[in-house]
Amino acid sequence: MLISRLDEQQRRWYAAVESKRYGYGGIRLVSQITDLDEKTIGRGRQELALNLEERPSDRVRLPGAGRPTVEKKTPEAKVALLEFVQDDVAGDPVQGRCWIRRSLSSLQGALHQVGHSLGRETIQRLLGNAKISLKGNIKRLTPKAHPQRDTQFTYLQSQRQVFRLAGWPTISVDTKKKELIGPFQQSGQVWCEQGPQVYMHDFPTDALARAVPYGIDDEQHQPGHVYGGLSADTAEFAVDAIADWWANTGVTLDPDAPELLILADGGGSNGYRSRLWKQQLQTKLVDAFDLAVTVCH
Repeated sequence: MLISRLDEQQRRWYAAVESKRYGYGGIRLVSQITDLDEKTIGRGRQELALNLEERPSDRVRLPGAGRPTVEKKTPEAKVALLEFVQDDVAGDPVQGRCWIRRSLSSLQGALHQVGHSLGRETIQRLLGNAKISLKGNIKRLTPKAHPQRDTQFTYLQSQRQVFRLAGWPTISVDTKKKELIGPFQQSGQVWCEQGPQVYMHDFPTDALARAVPYGIDDEQHQPGHVYGGLSADTAEFAVDAIADWWANTGVTLDPDAPELLILADGGGSNGYRSRLWKQQLQTKLVDAFDLAVTVCH
């Protein structure tokens, strides 16, 4: 059982130690017990007899062991690959970086048609050795802008400027990432002897609840507030959070403010198409506190 748990190097060293205990004929006896070759046990004895500096490294096998690489078996495959992608390679002559505009699957299929069966990992390794890399897409392009796009943002900026000059409150609202409450995997570390044990899978059925954080940022006074709910991310919940913030914080910071500006994104619980969002604002904020509310999406 012990022999089966050891790697090759540990196995021959352990067999060498046991063979020395038996004295004369120990190598043959241990070879019969462990099914190891006598030459392997003898090599283990030789390695143990060396000084610590002269013994082999932690490698299980000597350098060069294992299956030969494609470059050694079929050196023409690498040459064929580089010739095949020569027309598709671009690069930066100043920094010496090169890249290719084709996928690994496309290269694999094209090479197979000319008689070279290479795996995608092999192709990636060969291209990497030649300092050729793949490039992913980058979000830099913008679609055709709406003709009134600049007008919209100019209007939004003017609204913020009006409220800022008048000294009236302006808040930005948004629902943040929802979280499952319970022993679930999260990034980060804690100072403890042993890390907390968590579930292997994030199944909602295993959660105690699902928290919905709703953030409110006061642009004038800078403090941020986060309200957590256990219901769904609805317009009613969003307005409840704003109304609670105004009753407990907003009125204290701006007791004489006649108007409130709310900056929100265009979708979700505070979306511009949501009728419930507008109705709840009217009922729970405008009528309840006699406050004029302007919403900019």
